Amino acid sequence: MSDAASLPADVLDALPDGVYVVDHDRTVTYWNAAAEVISGYSQREILGHWCGDGLLNHVDDGGRQMCGPRCPLLETLADGRVRTTQVLLHHRAGHMVPVEVRAAPLRDGEGRIVGAIETFRDDTERFAEQLRLRELEVTASTDPLTQLGNRRSLEAYLVDRLAALSHEGLPLGVLLCDLDGFKDVNDGYGHLVGDRALQVVADTFAHCLPGPGRAFRYGGDEFVGLVAHDDLAAFATRLCAYVEECRIGLEDDVLHVTMSVGATMAQPGEDYTDVLRRADRLLFEAKRAGGNRAVTDGPTGRE
Repeated sequence: MSDAASLPADVLDALPDGVYVVDHDRTVTYWNAAAEVISGYSQREILGHWCGDGLLNHVDDGGRQMCGPRCPLLETLADGRVRTTQVLLHHRAGHMVPVEVRAAPLRDGEGRIVGAIETFRDDTERFAEQLRLRELEVTASTDPLTQLGNRRSLEAYLVDRLAALSHEGLPLGVLLCDLDGFKDVNDGYGHLVGDRALQVVADTFAHCLPGPGRAFRYGGDEFVGLVAHDDLAAFATRLCAYVEECRIGLEDDVLHVTMSVGATMAQPGEDYTDVLRRADRLLFEAKRAGGNRAVTDGPTGRE
């Protein structure tokens, strides 16, 4: 098949999928009716144009340009392989349309590649479903009040980090944190102020954990921080100080809260429940000593 003239155009125009053909220089030589509907571009606007001249400009679902070395048509023209992928094309009206594209080579009677044919179909439903599933996944793993990871995501992430500790020796410090006297905050100022206090502390966690550290809301007024930190006692002490300096604005006053921390370095081969149980014992010691301090496996963080 050497050109679009040999294609059954009446049949292709009846298809619900967009179809277009390019020659070896990627000049568009055929553009069916469904391609007009899906893209908004008429045959008159497309035929004779180079497919990468800025009209369709496919991008992947990460927003990266597909025209150029990553173009499916260009790859197919080079190696003759059929390929299918999901992209977004620029509609003539300006918006982006998710489509599934399939590129295949066109060959002459001697088997030489002389062009390519691309079919594309509106992929909005699949794209919307994937987006919905991603949103559900985020919702299922995120605490709605603080936007930190929730207990479920903590357990999954902690299992992965413990595996990395065992196999690669990557250090892992675990900090179990609890606000001091938080019931008095809720009882004295109301739950809206209590919620605001949790959000302020959560934001402090998110900004102050070092490097690749991750913060999670464990439940109630408890948080967990996971860090790759050698000097865990010093960092846990600083974290207490950071929280003590937080300001929760009231109508005519400023509320301060304090926090106690139990901090421990995970050991290779441990189960995540063992690490959290040990951190919980250390947190209890910090509470029993008066709160607003960190207790670690080694020296006490804050006296």
